[in-house]
Amino acid sequence: MRSTALPTLALFLLLLPGCLEFGPNISTTSPAPEQIEKCRSIMHLRADAEIHPLGLDYTSGPDDSACLKFTTPQTDVAALFDPEFVDVSGFQEKFDLLFDTSVGRSWWDPESKPLRGAQISLPNAEFMNIGIREEEQGLVVYIMWTQT
Repeated sequence: MRSTALPTLALFLLLLPGCLEFGPNISTTSPAPEQIEKCRSIMHLRADAEIHPLGLDYTSGPDDSACLKFTTPQTDVAALFDPEFVDVSGFQEKFDLLFDTSVGRSWWDPESKPLRGAQISLPNAEFMNIGIREEEQGLVVYIMWTQT
């Protein structure tokens, strides 16, 4: 029995780092279409909502998180989200996303102007903070999504 314990332990230690890898972390101002589709899914954005990404930061781990900033010509906030998950009637004026921008995301600038938004509780212990700024051309949308 003792003769197999050491090789088993060695094999376990060799495989452990691979088991703890959760996937690539992403930080980009030009997200790929498949990355945007993943964001649409986890952030409950409607498939037909026109969005123009300005930045994506996705961190993979035991609790994944994502920050997405985009513009849209849409002016109806409710038309952006699946109403089953996001009720925009509870959005507040002067909403603070509570996010530290000092981590190198020059594109993430929610504090530049007041935002309207809310924190949304989602199924499976997931949450989103949504901040929206109205512009002449439509909306600038900031979404912070996280698992807990």
